[in-house]
Amino acid sequence: MKKRVLSVFLVLCFVLTLLPTAFADSSTSGKCGDNLTWTLDGDGTLTISGTGKMWDSDYYNDYDVPWADFLASIEKVVISKGVTSIGNEAFKWCERLTNVTIPDSITSIGNSAFYDCSSLTSVTIPDSVTSIGEWAFYGCSSLTSVTIPHGVTSIGGAAFWGCSSLTSVTIGNSVTSIGEWAFSDCSSLTSITIPNSVSKISYGTFECCENLKSVTIPTSVKSIDGRAFSLCDSLSDIYYKGTASQWKAVKVEAFNNPLKNATIHYVPNVPALSITTSAGKPKIYWNAVDGAAKYWVYRSTDGKKFSYYDSTTKTSYTNNSTSIGTTYYYKVKAVAVVDGKDYASDYSVIRSIQCKPAAPSVSINRSNGKPKLSWKAVSGAAKYWIYRSTDGKNFSYWDSTTKTSYINSGAKKNTKYYYKVKAVCASNSNANSAQSSAVSIKATK
Repeated sequence: MKKRVLSVFLVLCFVLTLLPTAFADSSTSGKCGDNLTWTLDGDGTLTISGTGKMWDSDYYNDYDVPWADFLASIEKVVISKGVTSIGNEAFKWCERLTNVTIPDSITSIGNSAFYDCSSLTSVTIPDSVTSIGEWAFYGCSSLTSVTIPHGVTSIGGAAFWGCSSLTSVTIGNSVTSIGEWAFSDCSSLTSITIPNSVSKISYGTFECCENLKSVTIPTSVKSIDGRAFSLCDSLSDIYYKGTASQWKAVKVEAFNNPLKNATIHYVPNVPALSITTSAGKPKIYWNAVDGAAKYWVYRSTDGKKFSYYDSTTKTSYTNNSTSIGTTYYYKVKAVAVVDGKDYASDYSVIRSIQCKPAAPSVSINRSNGKPKLSWKAVSGAAKYWIYRSTDGKNFSYWDSTTKTSYINSGAKKNTKYYYKVKAVCASNSNANSAQSSAVSIKATK
C-alpha cells in the first residue's frame, strides 16, 4: 500500500513539474502589432496599448490571433488611444465579450473583427473610423443598436448579417457604399433610412429582415439590386425623397416583391435655406421644393433647442415677433400632403441672424439755408447717429440725436454735404442698424 501511495505521489510531482512548460505557450500578454502590446487580466479585460495598426489574423492560417487561447475568457476589450486599426478577425468568436471601448484614433474595423461575438450588446464607433470591413459584426445577436458615424464611407458586405436583436440603425451621410448582405437577417429591425450619399442598394442588403416595416430612400439611389428586400414580408411603407417620376426611373432588380408591393410616399427634398432682414426683422427664404405643399419653420435662441414655430405655403418667412439684440436661429422642413397625411423632409441647414433695428429712411431739405435731415422713428432705436461727408465717399461720425430730425447748423455756406444715419439700439450696442442710404444737399446760408 505504501508503495502504491508513493508511486501516485511521484506521478503527481512529475505532472506538476510539467505545468509551467504547458502554460508557457499561453501567456496572458504579448505583442499584437509592430508597436502594440496586449494584456489580459483575471477579470477578463483585454487591454491593447501602443501606437499603430493591429496585426490581422486569419482563420485559415491556424487562426493566429495572439489571444487565441483565451477567447472564452475575454469579457471586455479596452483599446487605448493611439491604436489606429482593429485587425481582421481580431475578436472573432469572443462569445463572452459584452463591452468594447474603441478610441477616436481607430480609422478602420477589419473583416470579421467581431464575428460571432454573440454577447456584445452595444458598440460606439467613433467618427475617426472610415471603413467597416466585411462580416465585421456578423452574428452579434445581442447587439441592439448601432450608429454608423459620419466619418465612415463604406460598410462591408455582411457587416451586420444575423444581428437579430438590432432594432435601431443610424447610417451617417458620408457612407457611399453598403456591401451585399450588409444587414441581412436583422430580424428585429423595423425601419431604416438610406443616407443621401448612397447611389445603390446592393444585392441582398436587407434580405430576411422580416419585421422591417418602413424604408426611407433618397433620390441619390439610382438602382436597387436583386434580393435587396427579399423576404421582408412586413415591409409596408417606402418614403421616397423625390417625385413619382424620379422613383419610376429607379432600376429595381428581381426578387424585390415586398418593395414593389409597399406603399410609396413621396417625401420632399430638404429646402436650401438663406437668411436676411426685412425692416429689421429676420427673413428666411428657400427654393421651392417639388411635391411640397407647405413648409414648417423651427426657431431657437441658442442654436441647439429648436421648437416648431410656424407654417407657410410661401418660400419665405419674415419673423415679426422678435426682440432687438437677440440672435435667432432657424431651420425649415418641406412638407408633402398625401391622402391627408403630412410627410416632412429632413431639416434644412441652420441659419441665424441678430435682430437689429431697420436702417432709417432719410430725406433732406433746408431749414434757414442749413441742411435738415428727417426720418421716421425706427422700432427698437433709442437714438440716431449722424455721419457726414463732403465728398460722398469718406463718412465720419458727426453727431447724435434722440429726435427724428436733425439740422446741421454748423454747415458752411455754398458747401455740399452728404449724410447717413444709423439707428442705435438701447439694449445692445452691437445690434445697431446699418447706415441709411446717403442723401446730400448744398448749404445756402
